[in-house]
Amino acid sequence: MRKTAMTALGLLAFVWSVAPADANTILGFKFDFKEKPGFPTTRRMNVKSKELLSPDVLSGDPATNGATVQVILLGGTSTSQTITLPSGSRWRRSPSDPMVPAVRWRYKESRSLGFVSPINKLELSSKGAGTTFKLVAQLYGKYVPLNVAVPNPGTYAGLVVTLGGGGTYCTNFGGAAGGTFTRNDAVYFRVARPTAEGTCPSGAPVCGDNVVDAPFETCDGTSDAACPGLCGSNGLPCLCPFCGDATIDPGESCDTQASLGACTEGCSYQCTCTTCGNGIVETPAEGCEPGGVYQCSEGTCGTPGNPDQCECPYCGDLYVNLPAEQCDGTDDSACPGQCLYNCICPVCGNNEVEGTEECDGTDDSACTGNCLPTCVCAVCGNDVTEGTEVCDGIDDSACPGNCLNDCTCAVCGNETTEGSEQCDGTDDAACPGLCQVDCTCP
Repeated sequence: MRKTAMTALGLLAFVWSVAPADANTILGFKFDFKEKPGFPTTRRMNVKSKELLSPDVLSGDPATNGATVQVILLGGTSTSQTITLPSGSRWRRSPSDPMVPAVRWRYKESRSLGFVSPINKLELSSKGAGTTFKLVAQLYGKYVPLNVAVPNPGTYAGLVVTLGGGGTYCTNFGGAAGGTFTRNDAVYFRVARPTAEGTCPSGAPVCGDNVVDAPFETCDGTSDAACPGLCGSNGLPCLCPFCGDATIDPGESCDTQASLGACTEGCSYQCTCTTCGNGIVETPAEGCEPGGVYQCSEGTCGTPGNPDQCECPYCGDLYVNLPAEQCDGTDDSACPGQCLYNCICPVCGNNEVEGTEECDGTDDSACTGNCLPTCVCAVCGNDVTEGTEVCDGIDDSACPGNCLNDCTCAVCGNETTEGSEQCDGTDDAACPGLCQVDCTCP
């Protein structure tokens, strides 16, 4: 049962930063977290939140004061992590003029400055109250540990961002915010389209104490007014049945693509059957409708009966089908085994290490100052003079017979006997006091 795990982890493992009373809640859109079990460096998290006509505005100056980000995952194994982001040049402000109110703050890790956090990218944007507020975050465990894990199964995911000297912004998935659990196992925890904002976290939840802890729970034991007698009935402890919990409840025709019931095509976010060709785009099973007003910005919407019916071509569908795509996953004849996540091939010479490149122009931390035009590092000892090398083994035309192990030429006059020299200045053990100016003994 999750009760024991949640109680132990909630009391012992979690370190909570309580959000201020005036914290801003942003409606979630999509949460995606995956890892290869047993390999924490494979952890990758993507968070997207988008609230239309939001009353929230940007405040704070993280470039001067830094920021903190708290990640919270609840479920079979509950974990959280608070990450401190430094001030400085990793932050970008839009507009750059400090006399004009900021409409976007963007943080990005830097290979040249050195990785200091698992947050690859963080972006918050708003043009003011009553406009769209966006929050986007990408977290990787490859370079700096991401110490949260796939809950298996998960019941809640949350992000709390505090900009130094300014506001706190929270986004919730699952729990009181709801949403569709599109995959929930040992590898993936995915939640899409929460129906509510929820509240900002204010303490560690304990499932089983008969207290409903918002925003994580909608019921708890005997505190089940929201769903009398049904608390946790669908296998997600301390949650009432809801559209998106993968169980078909009364009033639902289906519940996620894993529980289609009598539906033959797909299930909508409203837990109703979808019909490709009815002119209504029913997400998430559909992305477009052929011949209707909801057309694809690029490519053609799949027609009923096709494997891609009511879906738009996109980067990641394993087909090169958009003008901007050079490759797509395994459809990579343009650059076998090298297709990048954005469906383009690596370009040697663009000053960015991509694919199997060891370095690329100024992006040369792997071999500082010695990146070759082929985007590999020069190798001293391969008998080929390359990069900043003066010579290399038998490739010694610059100093025949006098190439050293560090791929430089011996220098007569540096007080060090090297190469074919018999002596050098005061380094004259072979002929004490008699070393000639040409580094030979009499």
